[in-house]
Amino acid sequence: MRALVYLGPGSAELRERPAAQLANGDGVAVEIVGTGIRGTEREVLLPGRIPARPVGA
Repeated sequence: MRALVYLGPGSAELRERPAAQLANGDGVAVEIVGTGIRGTEREVLLPGRIPARPVGA
């Protein structure tokens, strides 16, 4: 699946990632048909606004 991956302040990249797996027998899977970027996601990308860890950190 494609995912927007946070790489560090001011840096994100669209990457292929493994599909999520159900954790136990009573979980469900949903199909996402649309997404969006809100103001909070933009704030995470701006250096010093909202603390976040890059992928692999």
